[in-house]
Amino acid sequence: MRALDFIEVARTLAQPAKRGRPPQIELRRAVSSTYYALFHCLAATGAETLVGRAGAAPAKRQTYRALQHGTAKQRCRKTAVMNQVPPEIQAFAVYVLLHDRRVGA
Repeated sequence: MRALDFIEVARTLAQPAKRGRPPQIELRRAVSSTYYALFHCLAATGAETLVGRAGAAPAKRQTYRALQHGTAKQRCRKTAVMNQVPPEIQAFAVYVLLHDRRVGA
């Protein structure tokens, strides 16, 4: 799965086919797809960081799949953890907000 594929789905769902607003169900699915784009981006980046870009496919796949939604959310909420990472990663913690909105959607 590629994060950009999820973004493309979100864009398609958020754009109305006709004039007016898209149906609420499509907007909720767009929020969910955006969340999954961020989640898969986080998983892929983590796997590349730990295993390396040229790392063995099985190790990379196992590392990618090891990321848990709840654990990632908890870490993003911890100020002590987030204060130790660069601002770019702190900005990425919008993941938490999207997770909450995904659950609400």
